[in-house]
Amino acid sequence: MDSETIRSTCADTLSAADIFGDGSRLLLQSPPAASPESAMLDSLPFQAVMLAVAVVYMFFLVRYSDIIWGFIRTAVSADGNALLKESGMQFSSEQRNLSIVMSLIGIIMTSFVSIRLLRWLRPSLFDGAAELWIGCGFAAAAIAATMAAVCAVLYIAGAVSGRRDACMGLIRIKTLCFAVVVSVITPFCISYLLLPENAAGVWLYAILALCSVSALLFVKESFLLFISQRISILFWILYLCTLEIFPISLLLSPFLRGDGI
Repeated sequence: MDSETIRSTCADTLSAADIFGDGSRLLLQSPPAASPESAMLDSLPFQAVMLAVAVVYMFFLVRYSDIIWGFIRTAVSADGNALLKESGMQFSSEQRNLSIVMSLIGIIMTSFVSIRLLRWLRPSLFDGAAELWIGCGFAAAAIAATMAAVCAVLYIAGAVSGRRDACMGLIRIKTLCFAVVVSVITPFCISYLLLPENAAGVWLYAILALCSVSALLFVKESFLLFISQRISILFWILYLCTLEIFPISLLLSPFLRGDGI
């Protein structure tokens, strides 16, 4: 008998007690349990949400591509306050539809991306897929409430100060900038959410880079708006600190506090 036959015969006839003694027993190896993140990302509800977002996003991207590309061109141009000069101080119906839908998509994508990033930074924070879903719900509610609160403060400030035109111009710039950046980064967000962690890092860096560029463009447009309205630069700095930096710092606080973060 060759060595392969001997090994096969021994494996069929010898038990664990014969080899290791009477007190030994075999342990069944169970497959490793899926992480909460994998359980959520592989679930049917998550896939349905991603499919719905992709379908709505592609429809509005094709339907309003002229508005999106027009505002991207004017935002990166050297013309002073080009966004407001493009179509005046008031929203058109198409701009309003685009802003509402892209804002909703942006809130959904931002909440999912934030929770996955928070899960990566603090793995012990979420114990199950249900907690991840709850976290996404809280994140979406916090982002929507922050956006609504900032717009409400601007509206009230415009009514009280008598500079409703400037405050409504800020609301319009904020809404359109957010809608345009969402239309650009949504494919990157979907790729980041659907890919495994070792391949998703590249897409995360791309998302952060695009968001940084959009933030700089918004700062430029808001500054030019204050200049065109003959408002003191001190008020522009106060606006950025109270209604832009402070709310963002509140939303980023879960990522910035904790052990080792």
